[in-house]
Amino acid sequence: MHPAYVLFGLFFLLIFAGVPIAAALGLAGTVVIAIAGLGIMAVPTSVYTGMAKYPLLAIPMFVLAGAIFDRSGVAARLLRFATAIIGQGLPRCKATSRRGPRAQPRSVGQRAAAHKDAAMCRCE
Repeated sequence: MHPAYVLFGLFFLLIFAGVPIAAALGLAGTVVIAIAGLGIMAVPTSVYTGMAKYPLLAIPMFVLAGAIFDRSGVAARLLRFATAIIGQGLPRCKATSRRGPRAQPRSVGQRAAAHKDAAMCRCE
């Protein structure tokens, strides 16, 4: 039997048995390596090569940094600082569309009409 069939079969068997995904992947891979006769050193080597993708490690670190910034209030302070330096941007008209100042245009034609109305509006 081909090792790929054993790998997927054992993986799905372990998943349906309620084993966590990480453990099921590790156990199924270790069993297939043992069956294929690759040697015991193939297990840590394959684990290391799977974890040694450094660009992929940056993704959870950015998510963690964003969560820390959000929870600690640094993100709000950083936005207030940037707003203090740059400002709010261009002044907005009170009536940017015929449907009201807060209404969002839904179609492309409505967006074009709102953009035209805003361009014709004289803001102070």
